[in-house]
Amino acid sequence: MILQMNQYAAKAHRTDFIGYVQSKLFDFFQENRHVQKNLQDIADEESEAVDAAYIKATCNEYDLPCLEFSVHAPDHE
Repeated sequence: MILQMNQYAAKAHRTDFIGYVQSKLFDFFQENRHVQKNLQDIADEESEAVDAAYIKATCNEYDLPCLEFSVHAPDHE
């Protein structure tokens, strides 16, 4: 089994979430324009740290990361 960490999709989700928060707190983000960039940078750094920790805990020099999950075939018909 091969695990693909889709970092592009994860970043798009984080950006969308921060955009949603920005739309709900419009006045705050208008007064503090640097906050959105700071939030995005912090979220990206945290994501990279979580990915690195997962790979370090799951892999060694010869193994690739692997997620185990069950698949119910009728759900995909």
